[in-house]
Amino acid sequence: MSNTSPTTPNTPAVPAHPLPTARAASQAPTPVRTGHCQCGRISYQVTGVPDDPHVCSCPHETRISGGPAVLWVGFPLDSLIWTGPGGQPKWFATYPTLRRGFCPDCGTHLVSVADGSSTVMVTGFSLTDQRGIEPLGHSYRENAAPWMHVTLAPGPIVLMSDPRVAAVPVTDCGEPLVDVRGTLLVDDRRADATGSYAHLRSGVLDRLVHAQSLLPDGLRLLFVEGYRPPELQRTYFEEYAGELRATNPTWSDERVHQATSRYVSPPEIAPHSAGAAVDLTLVDADGTELDMGTRMNAGPEESDGACYTDAASISPQAGANRALLSDALSAGGLINYGTEWWHWSYGDRYWALMTSQPAALYGPCSPQ
Repeated sequence: MSNTSPTTPNTPAVPAHPLPTARAASQAPTPVRTGHCQCGRISYQVTGVPDDPHVCSCPHETRISGGPAVLWVGFPLDSLIWTGPGGQPKWFATYPTLRRGFCPDCGTHLVSVADGSSTVMVTGFSLTDQRGIEPLGHSYRENAAPWMHVTLAPGPIVLMSDPRVAAVPVTDCGEPLVDVRGTLLVDDRRADATGSYAHLRSGVLDRLVHAQSLLPDGLRLLFVEGYRPPELQRTYFEEYAGELRATNPTWSDERVHQATSRYVSPPEIAPHSAGAAVDLTLVDADGTELDMGTRMNAGPEESDGACYTDAASISPQAGANRALLSDALSAGGLINYGTEWWHWSYGDRYWALMTSQPAALYGPCSPQ
């Protein structure tokens, strides 16, 4: 819940409706989190999964905190228990429908409650346990200090199996598949007899060339696989689905399909079969691959999730290398599939959905 638009504060007022007082801790469901002010007089307990973690830079937040933003995290209002020796905080109405609680001794800003809301927003750094509260949004970003940059937590990954991907129409622009060999450094680990793997739509190749020009001196893209014939894509999908069925015999067909789609695109919408996707990595001047945290094509099970582009479990150096790759390719207009750090595409259905385009530029195709 984001706070409503600020207006000029009125005279401080006592809340029209007193907020929850302590209730028996035995009634609180799990998971439970606690928080407190700087001096310890005002403490609280909340339960449930953190909701809508976000930072806010509205004039009230910056004035009250003395800083450029405040981190807010939501919990069910009916789970709030005041547990400290000071009982409830002191309440201040910054405008008629919003009340904020402060410690009367040390001044710590602890909570915010809007009239009619079932959510209490607590200040993120008053929580004792701060896991899982990375901000997903930034309210009143235009009011933030111009020198401040906030990196928001990534939202849920849209999988290739999402119905919205298949629903994107295709208006194929007719660009040909072109051979990238001679233009980019190409690895042969995914080579096929016909050389299809080394082909892409011409517009995608142009963007890769531009992205490579943005890399630091001494680094190059290493192209591993591009175009994939539809029948080969289907083989990859069915083979991985078979592996998952074998290790998870109780899974439904729907669950197997969704889990498979984390790692292999469904054949009917696969970006590789449109000549729109590329699997690639970075190499140095000697042709040595940079540390990217996992081998290319390491699945979620094998890598324990480290194949996800934003995985927190990889080393700082691998994270920095992924950032170099991401910055260059993003600047070239390509998008990443978040479960695979190496998979990037342009012009396909997934790209169209993630960039809010009305239609895909490339559909399934065959070499001329």
